[in-house]
Amino acid sequence: MEALAAAVLVGVGVTAGMSAIGSMSQTEIRMRESEKLSHLAHMKLDEIIALGDGANTATDGDFEEYGEPNYGFTVDVQPSGIDSLDTILVTAKKSNGDTTSQEARATGLLFTPPETTE
Repeated sequence: MEALAAAVLVGVGVTAGMSAIGSMSQTEIRMRESEKLSHLAHMKLDEIIALGDGANTATDGDFEEYGEPNYGFTVDVQPSGIDSLDTILVTAKKSNGDTTSQEARATGLLFTPPETTE
């Protein structure tokens, strides 16, 4: 009888342990996805700032040039209220049409020197 009780307890323990491992794996997958999206959003923001031309930036696209064709981005450029300074918001998300997928955002400022007339 005691052996049967011990076997049941071991079975319950193993089942609980395996369930916990599966849950941790899913959490790790979500965290890696979140990290990748954040990295892609910041890379696109850095690219826009480096080129220095927020007004002529594509408002959406994908990250195929970074080797990630399954991820897309949107760019929103808004005046900041200060002359020659725009606020840029880059949103990156998986472009498989899944409305429940994660997204990451990166925000920055872009200074555009005023045109000088001589």
